[in-house]
Amino acid sequence: MRIVRQPDGNVCHDARGKISGRGAYLCAKTECIALAKKRKQLERALKVSALSDSLFEELTSFAAAVIDTPPKA
Repeated sequence: MRIVRQPDGNVCHDARGKISGRGAYLCAKTECIALAKKRKQLERALKVSALSDSLFEELTSFAAAVIDTPPKA
């Protein structure tokens, strides 16, 4: 998953990988997201002081949807 800090300072999940700005990548597993939140890895990578809990909730729900969705044939 790509998370991006846009030029205006807004941080969001970039599902398509097309938003311009400083980006960071994170695997789509809930364990990885929880560890990144605990260690403040995204804050360091994106050079921001803090990230909202709603962003982590969005990432967790996206990861759960990706993992639980069976592959297309």
